[in-house]
Amino acid sequence: MNKSEFELVLREFLLIDYPANEDVSCINFTITFVIGDMGQGIRFGGHYFAGDNNIPINLIKIGKLKCRQFCESIELFRSHNLVSAKWNTIDLTLDQDNLISYSFRWEEEENRENLT
Repeated sequence: MNKSEFELVLREFLLIDYPANEDVSCINFTITFVIGDMGQGIRFGGHYFAGDNNIPINLIKIGKLKCRQFCESIELFRSHNLVSAKWNTIDLTLDQDNLISYSFRWEEEENRENLT
């Protein structure tokens, strides 16, 4: 999955829980690959920013099926991304103009355990 295809999936995923009555200025979203006792997994989540409001993305409202499909898209994107071996965390920001900025980073294991 290339970057453009992933961005379409990401936008669609984030619109499921989009706060209808809020003027959202940006969306921050983080994706982290984790390795634990039960194998590898993906942890993700974020917030909508509307004025002074910081509104968490409600993954329960989005549902298990959509979250699982999104995980599959994340794995496809990572497997086809040339820097896949150099990152385990992506910080994404979607601005008012619908543009996505990426920050790829490697987060050490001890720091990932403390994420909630």
